[in-house]
Amino acid sequence: TFNIGYTYIDPNSGCTGADSTQQTVWPLPQPQITNLLNQYCIDATPVRLTGLPDPTSPTGGFFTVDNFVSTMLNPSLTGTGTHHVTYIFTDPNGCTDSTFQDVVVNPLPNVNFTELDSTYCEYDPISLLNGTPAGGIFSGNGITNNIFSPAGAVVGINNITYTFTNPSTGCTNFVTHGTRVIRKPVADFELDELQVTTEDPTFHLEDVSLFADSWFWDFGDDGTGYSQIISHTYADTGSYVITLIVSNEGCYDTIQTTVKVNPAFLFRSEEH
Repeated sequence: TFNIGYTYIDPNSGCTGADSTQQTVWPLPQPQITNLLNQYCIDATPVRLTGLPDPTSPTGGFFTVDNFVSTMLNPSLTGTGTHHVTYIFTDPNGCTDSTFQDVVVNPLPNVNFTELDSTYCEYDPISLLNGTPAGGIFSGNGITNNIFSPAGAVVGINNITYTFTNPSTGCTNFVTHGTRVIRKPVADFELDELQVTTEDPTFHLEDVSLFADSWFWDFGDDGTGYSQIISHTYADTGSYVITLIVSNEGCYDTIQTTVKVNPAFLFRSEEH
């Protein structure tokens, strides 16, 4: 508090007059922003702005973000770049002061990966996946490091995810691609016998494969067939390899069996 006085002497009469008053000079409130980090990722949770003195006090204060009054900093709405946050506070004495903080909102890294096929057969070779930017982590069924193994995945849809964190900003992003693993069929068949003679050189075969939706027979004599239950007659003696190839949505398995056609023996009785 200061006393301010004023004295006046009349130059004509020499009379003197005086007056005084007291004036108080209050300090500025020196507000502070209390809960902001220097940088955020664009997908960060919105932040309610707080400061000291408390902006909800009777006289109160308010925040602006890029010169717009706001109670929140929402990185997804402000967008990437540098943003100016100001806290303006007026104390009970009517004194006003402000402070500010610049906050950087960082973008998420652009993430992708390649070399994953859309479909695999159950026991196909592994795929070496290539993630960009390098240094991320793959996850999902059949994944070991950056290797996808169809045999280690599940039959059906498998979602493979690549996650990367930017070491400079701490921002994380991921991408997921799906692949379908098709069950491999198991080829097998039954036949009535392994050897016949030229008297009846016909073999009767029945497919007993698992998980098959198509069948192809090769009888080893240029004869072929496509049925699950089939018969084949050979025109000559000899050994033949019967091959059955089964498929399930483009995945194949094969089984082979050797059969033999023997000559027929003729017996003739002689009369004496």
